[in-house]
Amino acid sequence: MAQQVEESDKEKKQREGELEKAESEYKDARYEIEESLKQFFDTFQINDLYEKLEPHDTLRILTCEFGFNEDDKPELTFKVVGKDEKAYAPEWYLSTAQLNVVAFSIFLGRALQTVGAPLQSIFIDDPVGHFDEMNVVCFVDLLRNIVENTRKQLIISTHEERVFTA
Repeated sequence: MAQQVEESDKEKKQREGELEKAESEYKDARYEIEESLKQFFDTFQINDLYEKLEPHDTLRILTCEFGFNEDDKPELTFKVVGKDEKAYAPEWYLSTAQLNVVAFSIFLGRALQTVGAPLQSIFIDDPVGHFDEMNVVCFVDLLRNIVENTRKQLIISTHEERVFTA
């Protein structure tokens, strides 16, 4: 009987050790995923673009939050930060045009970071939907700046004449 208890305790300690090792590996893997997402989405580049497009008077900064949902799947959430330094969900406070600016800032920020692709092209379909004249001018100026200062080719399809006259 004492031998069975001893073997059971030994087995329990072994399983606890295996569990600790698995939890440590899991924690390391989560950390690696989080770091990879941070590198993939360069918030400095994204915020530079966001600021140039002048989307909102007070919500001037985009932040990127990384985490895991209840199913332990990685999640990436962008928030806008106000002068009060609080982060807000953009879809709660921004207009459709302003949300387009957030999306383009993220998309273009990521596209500009892409290195080594056989084609250094960025394709954009109908980019100025819901933009007012000021947003269009800022957007076209940003695109002009990208073409002049990078080795990227921009291909835009749109029916909006405002893009070509800005």
